[in-house]
Amino acid sequence: MAEKKERKNKVAEKLAALFTRELKFSANSAGSMYSYQPKTPAGLERFRK
Repeated sequence: MAEKKERKNKVAEKLAALFTRELKFSANSAGSMYSYQPKTPAGLERFRK
């Protein structure tokens, strides 16, 4: 019984680490999208419509 509980705790720790890493990655990517928006090149104006 103790072995099963120990295995459960290890899986929970790994999942927590995985979700924490994913959350940090997602938060950093989404934030950079709003802070860096490059200007449209002038040559693309003719393709607008």
